[in-house]
Amino acid sequence: MKLPATQQPSGGANNNNAVRRAANAAAKAEANAAKVKAEAARKAAALKAKANANAAAAARVERAAKARAAVMRAVAISKLTAAPLTGRRAGIVGQTVTKKPLDQFFKNFQITGAAPTTVLSQTTKETAINNARRFLSKSMLIPVRGSVYPNKLNWERAVNSLDQYDLTNAQKNLIRRVNIAIAAKPKKGRFEIRPPVKVSIQGLTRNQAIEEHKKAIKKEIDERQRNEQLRNNMERRARRETKSTPPPSKPTGSRATYGMF
Repeated sequence: MKLPATQQPSGGANNNNAVRRAANAAAKAEANAAKVKAEAARKAAALKAKANANAAAAARVERAAKARAAVMRAVAISKLTAAPLTGRRAGIVGQTVTKKPLDQFFKNFQITGAAPTTVLSQTTKETAINNARRFLSKSMLIPVRGSVYPNKLNWERAVNSLDQYDLTNAQKNLIRRVNIAIAAKPKKGRFEIRPPVKVSIQGLTRNQAIEEHKKAIKKEIDERQRNEQLRNNMERRARRETKSTPPPSKPTGSRATYGMF
């Protein structure tokens, strides 16, 4: 059946519809892309504003802390300069301004003799560990009254008083190492030598350094026992092999002759 001319589909109209749909789709995609771009820009701006606000708040807090510290320093200085220095304040200020010489350290802790005074005086960064070993291995210092032989001077009190004396970092390092070695092994035999401190004590507290030194001592003892056990096993194995080897046989056809007794 043939349709009237008015009802037949037109090729031009279909093309126009396709073009229109394509244009609408492109416009919609472009609008979506613009919307996504605008949203991303808005989020970036919000994050930047928040970061700027946090930085400004941190700067305000830091400025306030510096201002409070400056005020406290000014108040402390005004108090110290306004009143005469007496009692504990005078001692504190005196310690910060002047320190006692090394000779006074020797005198206060009864360090006498050429060997100990020379070793401590000439201690450098490179020789601090070895010189601390020398203090532990030789009877260089007089005993403290009431201490267990051969504990020497009160090294713990010496360590607590280091900031009062004009000592180098190497000399302080030596005294700390001797103190740690004695604290890790407070009692020992008369002819026994305390293990020297070989671990690094930089950045450690006294208790932490003592624990590290004890761990190093235990590790060294365990290694020595393992080596000794290995040596004993090798000796026992060698003796067993010697016993299991048969003695050399006597040559045949010959008889042993003995002289007269």
